[in-house]
Amino acid sequence: MFLQEEKDRTFSRIAFSLMHLVRELNENSIELSSEDAKIVFEDWYNKNKTILETLCFSNYKSAWCWARMIEKNIDHKQPRMRMKTSSGKCQYCKVAAARQIDHIWPLSLGGPIDDSRRNEWNFIPSCQLCNSIKGNAPLSCTVRNDFLRGLVTFAIGTYGHEFDYLGQ
Repeated sequence: MFLQEEKDRTFSRIAFSLMHLVRELNENSIELSSEDAKIVFEDWYNKNKTILETLCFSNYKSAWCWARMIEKNIDHKQPRMRMKTSSGKCQYCKVAAARQIDHIWPLSLGGPIDDSRRNEWNFIPSCQLCNSIKGNAPLSCTVRNDFLRGLVTFAIGTYGHEFDYLGQ
């Protein structure tokens, strides 16, 4: 059901790799905006540049903003909310009735909380089982065609000013 498309598997691998990097920095009390982190992140970025470009992270700034989004929310505990949706099938399993809305990019990893029109790229009709199985994993970027573009735009819009301020 999940990770059926190569793009999903690629996105999931790179997302977990970036989360691991951010966690490692946090465990060593190193902020992403520090000089030490800049060296570590730049190394990670250069190793993954080709993959990141295929996932719409076309430059260093977009990848850094994504990492910052993760850093700011990596330990955030969001209570699971049951959001009701209209009729239709679950976009993950394509079988069960969609009774909930899932955050494709989880709130715990910096996804947008509101379901306004500008953040609709992050919401997908889901059944309770699929939503529970997915949990807060950053999966299924192929479910919505606009997901990756929305994620990049959101990350840059939220943390781009910090990147620019640091003179990266």
